[in-house]
Amino acid sequence: MKLEQLKKYSQAELSLVYDKKEAESLFFILLEAYAGISKMDYLMDSSKEFSQVEPLFKEAINQLKRNVPYQYVLGYCYFYGLKLAVNSSVLIPRPETEELVDWILKDYANESIPLRILDLGCGSGCISLALAKHFKQSTVWGVDVSEGALEVAKSNAKALGINNVHFEKRDMLNEGEWPDLSFDLIVSNPPYIAANEAVEMEANVLNFEPHTALFVEDESPLLFYKVLASLAEKQLSDNGKMFLEINQQLGDETLLLYKDTFRESELRKDLSGNDRFIRVLR
Repeated sequence: MKLEQLKKYSQAELSLVYDKKEAESLFFILLEAYAGISKMDYLMDSSKEFSQVEPLFKEAINQLKRNVPYQYVLGYCYFYGLKLAVNSSVLIPRPETEELVDWILKDYANESIPLRILDLGCGSGCISLALAKHFKQSTVWGVDVSEGALEVAKSNAKALGINNVHFEKRDMLNEGEWPDLSFDLIVSNPPYIAANEAVEMEANVLNFEPHTALFVEDESPLLFYKVLASLAEKQLSDNGKMFLEINQQLGDETLLLYKDTFRESELRKDLSGNDRFIRVLR
């Protein structure tokens, strides 16, 4: 099958589930992943034969038609320049979380002292590993309640050759399992979507990504942020900082949890203009 024929086949199949623009984008993602052929390569010569990995390509399309996220289909994604393995045990890292990492790195741009860093709810290890890579003299602890997530995070650390990070199983809702250490930097992207918001979510998120990493009960949408306030009060070092990703609908309410306890707290919007991040200074 020639590339142009493969594209027609792909468009016809994927258009059953996705709009035309997204179907085309997915085609080029698969083409790059399975054949190393970029969109520019295709546009320069779409008459090339494509046969060696055609069965894999078609199986990927079948999975996409079932709304499996393409990152799970491929088994990896990219986050802040890192290639990370992902599967249904972990959330797929979002661009907003890259913004959070970027804010942290810029905030510490003029400091060179080693940091003790805690990433609560580390998932795939995306935040932990990005910080460990850039803060090479620092030590990062990534904790999560999910064994499956920790397996992915540890595998990613090994594949990337990042050694200044430690992943451990801990339940952040249980104070008895908090690490017995003082930290200079705490970061977290905890579950923050209320269960009643699920009706607004896309099927590829709702049906495949881990609900324990996404949702909180409707009656306690700030549960994890209250826990983080207590944790930071007890275990954040003097002049330490905490950075959080939050529910865009609850920016002011979340910020209030830190206003009276900490020296400074700041709410920041993401690039889409939504309340998304909080920085707290001890």
